[in-house]
Amino acid sequence: MQRRTFILTTVAGAAAMTMGAYARAEALTPLKEDDPQAVEFGYKDDTARVDNQRFPEHKPDQKCAKCQIYADGPNDTGGCPIFAGKSVRAGGWCSAFS
Repeated sequence: MQRRTFILTTVAGAAAMTMGAYARAEALTPLKEDDPQAVEFGYKDDTARVDNQRFPEHKPDQKCAKCQIYADGPNDTGGCPIFAGKSVRAGGWCSAFS
């Protein structure tokens, strides 16, 4: 395989994978704070609104976008395996933060 063909194939494959991730994230339903699972995990769309009495381990700089399991998506949202099929806000927080 020629070097140019290899590079073009690699770039095209990476672009296709990225677009696929964005398409999946767009297909997710936004998680609502009153969803039973969101309530269980103390999810808030904005980390500044977390109840620190209930979740004393919460730190103001913890956000979904910084979580190890957050999958970046479009429009300041992304996927989270904790809330399968739902999108969470990048600036949100839940007790599963890691």
